[in-house]
Amino acid sequence: MIISKELICIPLTKNKTFEFEFLSGERTKGFEDFIFSLSHTSNESHAGPSFDLGIKNLFRVCFRIYDNRHWNYKKNCWEE
Repeated sequence: MIISKELICIPLTKNKTFEFEFLSGERTKGFEDFIFSLSHTSNESHAGPSFDLGIKNLFRVCFRIYDNRHWNYKKNCWEE
């Protein structure tokens, strides 16, 4: 069985990054049998949309566009 992990990060703007992650084989053992999720977070560190698809013991693919900044909860704004 081939075990591989690929992580590709591409800066889109000063504060946004596109991330692609691929896992296969044994590296997917700790996950559910089948994964499908679309989500979006805001007002938190590394906020943004994400897509996750996978089948246990076969593969898992994750796409994210996230904000590089961290969220300051005390001031309720991005840290620059």
